[in-house]
Amino acid sequence: MSVYFRFVNLKKLAYAYSTGKLIVMPTVKAANTISISLLDAVPQRGIAILSRLIAKYNNQNVENKNLMALNTIKFIDGKLKYLSKDLSQVEQDVENYKRNNMVTELCADAQMSLQNSGSYNQQLAGANVQLSLVQSIISYLSESEGSFEMVPTTLGLRDPILIGLTEKYNTLQIERQRLLRTNSASNPLVTNITEQLTGLKSNILENLKVIRKGLQLEKNSYNRQSGQFQARLKSVPGIERGLLEKSREQGVKTGLYQYLLQKREETE
Repeated sequence: MSVYFRFVNLKKLAYAYSTGKLIVMPTVKAANTISISLLDAVPQRGIAILSRLIAKYNNQNVENKNLMALNTIKFIDGKLKYLSKDLSQVEQDVENYKRNNMVTELCADAQMSLQNSGSYNQQLAGANVQLSLVQSIISYLSESEGSFEMVPTTLGLRDPILIGLTEKYNTLQIERQRLLRTNSASNPLVTNITEQLTGLKSNILENLKVIRKGLQLEKNSYNRQSGQFQARLKSVPGIERGLLEKSREQGVKTGLYQYLLQKREETE
């Protein structure tokens, strides 16, 4: 018995399937689910192709999410490395201050004033954390001028416009990297995405600056609200007031460090 083989160009075969045999339609208008069907002379082959296509899509989706998460972890790790040194220095300054001035704790009046202003200080610390994150992302994007880096996600910035811009930017960035595997940077598809990324990057930076301005106003409001307690703290002896200022700086940096650790764990 004679057996005949016919070799077909793989890319041409894939193109033939995708343009003439594969049908992809939304289940209903504006839905986020789709219906996929494939016309094939061999049903089992058609089923195998569709199954492989769906599996490949799911794997690619997971890889994209992992890529975004890994980029965020990398950003957080860089920030934590810097903060770790900074926090160690602040803690050492507090320790040296206590030793040199022979003071261990704040007096009762100072502790009471601090306790009464605790809620404002907590809100103020939160605003400082958000401000620090916003400034870090602005610097991160500004330093990568002329190139495209993924925007860190899951950092807890709650602005819906920023979230939408970031998701679109990262999705296009992944698509651009995918196209560059088989195309040059001058390819019309690549240049179109590059132009979109440039515009989105500018929009993200502008949005971050608006958020920064709002957080600064929020921070100023908390500072004013806690002003009545600050007046009482001015009566605290100079040495203890110095300890108070250093302890407050230590608290802000500790809060940011713990916040970033939590976000890193959530991202992982």
